Amino acid sequence: TTNLFITNLHCPSCIEVIQDSLSGFAPDLEFISHSIVSHSVVLRHSASLAVQDIASTLEAAGFEIHSIFQDNKTVFTPV
Repeated sequence: TTNLFITNLHCPSCIEVIQDSLSGFAPDLEFISHSIVSHSVVLRHSASLAVQDIASTLEAAGFEIHSIFQDNKTVFTPV
């Protein structure tokens, strides 16, 4: 499980863009959950799908990733 905290996740349109951006990762991406309130996206995916690929895709779509946690371990936090 990977949790991404996205600074500029603030509306239903953002969620739609995230879902569209990540749709190319199917079938490796099994589950997407999101919360506009907590600015978070929770993903369940196969081990073959690199977290950095997910992050790069979301950044290319214009999202600012604040931090990433994978299986409750910090993967990325800004300097």
